[in-house]
Amino acid sequence: FMAMMSPCCLEDDEREYRQELEEAGLWHPVYGDRSSTVVLIGVDLDKEGILAQLDAALLTEEEMQAGVASWRAFAEEDKLFGTEYFEIEGEFVPKTLIVTE
Repeated sequence: FMAMMSPCCLEDDEREYRQELEEAGLWHPVYGDRSSTVVLIGVDLDKEGILAQLDAALLTEEEMQAGVASWRAFAEEDKLFGTEYFEIEGEFVPKTLIVTE
């Protein structure tokens, strides 16, 4: 990720690319060029149902700003997909979410 690099250390082509991302609205002020992509492949997938479940899993802006320590409370309250998807021991480790019908 370019976001991990100090702007002073970017090569000219990298600096230009970052500027293009910013101009296109693809550069987040905090997270830079970091992003996630989810690809679901299957037959007769319930697109609306899957999107609804994914949307319900999103953190609010307030929850996002609260940080990792506050997210552990979701696991303790069994709000984050049940605790099987959230490690509360040690560091935060992303888990794979499998959406089924």
